[in-house]
Amino acid sequence: MNALEAVEAAIRFVYANEDIADYVGKCSPDWIATAEQEMGLTFPPSYRRFIEEFGTCELGSHGVLGVYEVDGALWGSSGQTLEGREEGMPHHLIAVHEDGMGGIIVLDTSRPGSDGEYPVQAWEPYYEDRDMRETLAPSFGCYVLDDFRQAAADRRETETED
Repeated sequence: MNALEAVEAAIRFVYANEDIADYVGKCSPDWIATAEQEMGLTFPPSYRRFIEEFGTCELGSHGVLGVYEVDGALWGSSGQTLEGREEGMPHHLIAVHEDGMGGIIVLDTSRPGSDGEYPVQAWEPYYEDRDMRETLAPSFGCYVLDDFRQAAADRRETETED
């Protein structure tokens, strides 16, 4: 499954699991362009498609930073990326998710595929070797589909334990 097929499957998955999903809604092309301009980087096609659909999105306890507006300012991926740079995050990384343990899930724009997608990696600001990153998926589309499927499975497991 390529990145765009995977992200379309993830979008359908979110709509099929509305009871555990929370999202802002459509993200305007202007907001996306502004976020990209603020970071000086371009979103890959699968991430762009996802945030166009949801802005930002959580499914169960898993989420995607996305791009959304609060009181006239953009929040989400671009803001987290700029904050991460202050902590030493390399300029070529785009933050798309916080892992809940101090790490940031990022897209590595220095390694574009022929389809314009970037690998998804875990960046840890507190590691001595900050350049060492674990690759989690070949694209955002593949990452979010797997992550949200896991979130739904975790949620179902928790509900059966209660």
